[in-house]
Amino acid sequence: MPLQKITSGRHVAGIEGYDPTTGCVTRDDIAIRYLGEPESILSEVVSAGFQVLDVATTKGDNSGDIIIQAVKAVSL
Repeated sequence: MPLQKITSGRHVAGIEGYDPTTGCVTRDDIAIRYLGEPESILSEVVSAGFQVLDVATTKGDNSGDIIIQAVKAVSL
């Protein structure tokens, strides 16, 4: 099955709750899936001030996974 082109609006590839601004699919105001490239979410983690310790990605024909180990210093 080929990847579906992301379109504007709240539906993409027949997925209800898709938000094109964030790239997330939400259900009851909770993000349950991110539709985008691993580099985008990694960039967001770094931009939020986290230090990335390790990254592992897998990419299939229609989807992929990213596991990011990161830490953020906090003041006590």
